[in-house]
Amino acid sequence: MAVILAEIIIRVFDLDNYCFSRFRSTITWKAPERWVTNGLLSEKCFIPSSGLGYEFTPNSILGTNSLGMFDKERTVFKPEGIFRIMCVGDSTTATSDYVGMLEALLNKNITGRRFEVLNCGVPGYGAIQYCRTIKDKWSEFSPDMIIIAFCLNDF
Repeated sequence: MAVILAEIIIRVFDLDNYCFSRFRSTITWKAPERWVTNGLLSEKCFIPSSGLGYEFTPNSILGTNSLGMFDKERTVFKPEGIFRIMCVGDSTTATSDYVGMLEALLNKNITGRRFEVLNCGVPGYGAIQYCRTIKDKWSEFSPDMIIIAFCLNDF
């Protein structure tokens, strides 16, 4: 019942647009001071995004791949016979190795089925950005399953 009530409030008061409006401008986006590490500006690691606020820079000094993921190199096209799982979350997904461990464990199965588990986490993202990144960016990867690593601070 609480979920239905929350959905009604969000739709009636257009809170999605209100809450997310601070991420819409890419012209004025500047990395927070806390993201400056060892004298390197985070613009080398993050790029502005009109719908998400910011995204990982592809092939950044942080170790992202060409698609802007903290993951090994992947392709948009899903190989034949692969069951693709997409993990979306904040820093708990982006900077931990549970995604890689999950892929390794799944591929040790005895059925012969092959799995890809993609790390689509970005530090600082919240629930609204999860929804938008799945819809606007990652849906073209044709995931068979999406895992959202939701934390209590994602609100």
